[in-house]
This record gives sequence, C-alpha cells and structure tokens, in this order.
Amino acid sequence: MKKTVIYILAALMLALCACQKTPDTEAVINKGDNKAEKAIEASPDPAWDGAQPVFPERWEDDIKTEYKEIIINADVVTMGQSEYPVYIVERDAFSNADTLKWGKYMFPDITAWRNSVRPTKEYLAKAIQTVTELDAKDEYKNDHLEAVNSSLSSATESDANYKACKSFDDIPVDDLREVTVLSKSGEIGTIDIRQNELFVQKYAHGIIQSEKTAELQEKEPNTYHIGPLNVNISLDEAKAMVEEFMKNMGIEGFEFYRAEKARCRNMFTTLKVSDGWDVRYVRSFGYVPVSASEYDASNGAPFHFDDDPVSFSKALPTETIGFYVDDSGVAMIDYQNPYKNKGVANENVKLMDFDTLTAGIKKTFTAAISNPKQTVGYYAIEEIALTVVPQYKKDSKDIYMMPAWICKIGCYVSEADGLSSFYIPGEQRFEEWITVVFNAIDGTRVEVPFS
Repeated sequence: MKKTVIYILAALMLALCACQKTPDTEAVINKGDNKAEKAIEASPDPAWDGAQPVFPERWEDDIKTEYKEIIINADVVTMGQSEYPVYIVERDAFSNADTLKWGKYMFPDITAWRNSVRPTKEYLAKAIQTVTELDAKDEYKNDHLEAVNSSLSSATESDANYKACKSFDDIPVDDLREVTVLSKSGEIGTIDIRQNELFVQKYAHGIIQSEKTAELQEKEPNTYHIGPLNVNISLDEAKAMVEEFMKNMGIEGFEFYRAEKARCRNMFTTLKVSDGWDVRYVRSFGYVPVSASEYDASNGAPFHFDDDPVSFSKALPTETIGFYVDDSGVAMIDYQNPYKNKGVANENVKLMDFDTLTAGIKKTFTAAISNPKQTVGYYAIEEIALTVVPQYKKDSKDIYMMPAWICKIGCYVSEADGLSSFYIPGEQRFEEWITVVFNAIDGTRVEVPFS
C-alpha cells in the first residue's frame, strides 16, 4: 500500500517539477518584471472603471500530450466579492507577554508551575509501566518503549520541581517561554512558544490524531487499538466554542478552513485522553480561506525548461490557528506564522481575466507533461480557488497579501477512480491536495512552502 502511494506521489512530483520544454510550449513564469507589484502600487488607471473580470462557476477543459493527460473538471471558488483589496502586513513574533496572556486565559486556576515543557523522569517511569502492562503485541510495546526511553535523556529531574503559585502573574516574565503548570482541576498543561509558533495544551504531552490517520493506524497489525472515535459534540458546537474563544482573545480576521474528527492520545502511553474535533482557521483578508502550503508540487524542485532553472516568486507560510476541541471546550491551540496588519496597499487591484489566466495555466501544464518519461495514471484539476498568499515586497520587509489562484490537483490510477476526491480506492485517502499556485494579477507561478 505505502509503496504504491509513494510511487504515485513521486511520479507527480517528477512530472510537475523537473520537466523539459518542448518547442511549441511556453510556461507562465516570473520574468522578474514585478508586474503584479507595479499594478498594486500604481495609481488607478483612468481608463479602468474598476469592474473586475467575471469568473465562471466551472472550468472544464483537457490538457493532453502524447505522454500524459490532465483533465480539468474544476469548481471555480471565490468569495463572490466585486472588489479585491491587497493588504500590507509584516511578520510578527510571539513574546513572553503572549504566554502570559494565553496562560491566564487557558489556565485561570493554576497552583504550581515549572520552567520546561519536557516530561519528568517520574512521569516517564509511570509511562513505561503503563506501556508494559498494555494488552498489545510485544513487538508494538517494545517499539514504543524504545521511543519512551529515548526521551529520558532530555527529561527534567522530578515532579517535585514545581513551584507554588496562584496565577500566571506570579511567574517571572523571563521564564514564560516554556511552562508546564498544575491546576486545581488536576490538569497538567503546557505553553511553548517559538518565534513564529505558539502551542498551548491542557493535556500535557498529548498528541492529536485525525480520524483518517487513526483509521489507517488501527488497520496495522501491531498498533494498540484504543477504540473508535466517539465525538460527543457536533462540528457546529465545536466551531461555536472556537469562535467564542477567538472573540475573547481578540483574534480577528480568521475564517474557518476545515475540520476533522480527532482524538487526543498521550504520546508516551498511547492511551486515549478524549475525542473531539481538529478545527483549523486561516487569516484570509476577505478571500477564500484556503491554505496555500498544504502540499506544493513545485517546492524544492522548481520547473526546469532547457535545463535552466526558472525563478519563481516565493510565498511565505500562511497565518493559521489549529484548535483541538472536546467536551471540555478548547483544549489545544497551535498558532503559526503570525502577521501584523499594516493597512491596505490597494483597495481594488485589477485581476487578470479568467480566459487569459487559464490559457497561461494550460501552457504551463502542457510543458510540464511534455516529457517522454512515463508515469502512473493521470491527473485532474478539480478546484481552482481565489485566495491570498503572503509575498515579500521587493527590497522591503513589507509583505503583500497577494491575490492568487490555487489549483488543487488529484492523482489517479485509472479513469474508473472517478473525479470526486484525491483518493486511490483500496489504498488510503490523502489528507492534503497537491496544489500549484498562480498570481491572480499577472498569472505568474508562485512557489509556496512545503507543509
């Protein structure tokens, strides 16, 4: 199973990322003329009345060479707006003051703390005993015990290292980057911040496992089965909890992106803590809330034509917040890549018309599949969504939230697979799409981060 999946993904990466130009094709690339940036910064064209192109609801077409085919059977997704602003932002960073703010909200009844999010040796000793007593195959237990033992070298000395306190205000500011706390309710929680990531969890040393991943792992013969997902709250209830949480924390501008049923497991004992929802939000600035960093087929291996590398415009990671919500409410938060909004660079930048855009996209993909090396199956563009990706302004630390079209691509073994999802029957459903991104102002390719 896994070998088949890897082979198909490798084939797609090869076809999309390291292809040769044929004489009659020309890719839409970034030629270094900064057309999009000039359009953003320019004064309004007096000949333009501000009316944007009309985008269809569907894009149906076909790209075929003697070697490969890409079927286009795509929904065209926008927010339906009539104007397209471009915001300027700058990269932000989390500070110790953020730990104080989030800690006071998440853990209002703490009784003790210590300056580390690593497990203690006493905690791991209990975990080893728990795993040893599990009703599971020895092969699985031995593998897991080896992983637990490997954590001992970095573990803190003892559970007795906690210091008594009545609130987060009692913790010295300099010690607030990595904190483990005890609360009156008996919970052990952690807050861990890096420059561009803040991670908070009420269940210390927990790990979130999506429904899809859980289903796959439970089919493996040496996995300790911890039971099915029994989520007691609806997705609407989970989203309401998250949105109330963000309102109370003063978090604005985020849109719901996606959600999956999930469970929280103790990463050291494998035992289930709770069932809930993994709910994700993206800062969309009024555009379609999709993440451009799911899985980019160009990252790390740009297109090559005539063996010469092509320079792409580069996107930055998208600002996202992931929440794990169970019956108790928001139990974990993973906030990544914060940006500070500096205002609007252009209230309504002119976007490329759809026919010109898609003609360029077709040329790019025609060149990409004009390669004599055979690959498995065929590809299908199943959605093209108008969103924003962060891109640096030339010679500046400022960042444009750049309008961009994201093509979501499925990879198939045969036409019998259908075109409803990125799915290989009898194998596994992939959690992410493969995406290829185009600037919505000038049609150039955008390379996005690999997630």
